[in-house]
Amino acid sequence: GKKAEKLIQEAIPLLSSTEFVSDEQDNKFKVVYPFYETSNEEINEFQDVLNEILGEIYVYKLHSSKDVYDKNTTFVVVHGLRSINGAKGFLEFLGENKEKISRSHFAISSQNYQIIQIHKNLESYLESQ
Repeated sequence: GKKAEKLIQEAIPLLSSTEFVSDEQDNKFKVVYPFYETSNEEINEFQDVLNEILGEIYVYKLHSSKDVYDKNTTFVVVHGLRSINGAKGFLEFLGENKEKISRSHFAISSQNYQIIQIHKNLESYLESQ
């Protein structure tokens, strides 16, 4: 019963709100690389290169994940950034490795990432930026 009560208190507000929060309300940020109708092999190759580069960055404890957005879209997500400016300037952290992972990407707070994953409103988020 206590788990259900906690779930109701925490999950229901997330599910009901489609409005994005300001970046000042969060201290966890991500860089998202979207892949549209791309093979798993290509996505895995990109993530392997990215993970190798992230392993060389000792200033931050960064890691990546592969997240499904919808049946045609997969995200490779860099986790561990602490500011929106750090997330937006992520490629600057990569130094000489920029060419290896130069693809379109966007920065997003963890809270807003949850919103786009729950409500599948990526286009609305990108338009608001």
